[in-house]
Amino acid sequence: MDLVANAADVGPYLLEGLRNAVGSHRHDVRGVGLLAAVEFVRDRANRVFFETKAYPVSPDRIARCISVDATPSSPVDP
Repeated sequence: MDLVANAADVGPYLLEGLRNAVGSHRHDVRGVGLLAAVEFVRDRANRVFFETKAYPVSPDRIARCISVDATPSSPVDP
């Protein structure tokens, strides 16, 4: 199976589904293949965005995320 070709074929369905699913708070949905981004707004008519917030990520969580070797040459074991 050609994963890149499959992503190119399925990607438009993902974008259409996201556009339909997020409704009135959606400002923009864009993407390529299976990589997509959704931009949300509080008030779509006046283009008022939600406040941005940053949440700290603990060093332990970062270490757990990068400790999995997800390279193509090695399988990922949860």
